[in-house]
Amino acid sequence: VDAAGGLDAFLERYSVLVCSDHGQTNVHDAVRLQEHVHAPAIVTASNRAGMIYTDEPRIAAASLAGVDAVDAAFFLEDGAVVALKDGDEDAAILDAYPLGRERVEAALRNPNAGEVLVSAAPGWELADLAGMHHAGGGSHGSLDAGDSEVPMLGIGIDPPARTVDVKDAMLESVQSPVS
Repeated sequence: VDAAGGLDAFLERYSVLVCSDHGQTNVHDAVRLQEHVHAPAIVTASNRAGMIYTDEPRIAAASLAGVDAVDAAFFLEDGAVVALKDGDEDAAILDAYPLGRERVEAALRNPNAGEVLVSAAPGWELADLAGMHHAGGGSHGSLDAGDSEVPMLGIGIDPPARTVDVKDAMLESVQSPVS
């Protein structure tokens, strides 16, 4: 700011956008997701999200019914997204999350993702393979709004709604600055 001639001169020439890469919510407990999957699978988890690599996605996802730490599990079947919450199919749950349908479908169609995606319930974290977690602190990664919505502050720029739109918003501010 000093090199630009002070704050007023700096803000006349530059837009500023401050944001995090994710939201964060409190977690009070943790669970090892792999202890609840009843299908041949490789289970990975970190923070408030998990992936299950398996040839039996429906069985793996259904085995999570009744696990307090699991909000919902998602997988593809015949090319369509299946959402399980408490063991029941409930496609409407996707609408409960910010951009839920778009995000889950994109993740499931990622060739590197597991066949089942797991979103942790509020207050829970899925311990990583070493058993590490942040219980008693904060974490992120679930589809929940608190984990997903990113705080942004703009000076000379209107903050975009999504982090994937930051680049375009910044480029647009260069071409037509906000007054």
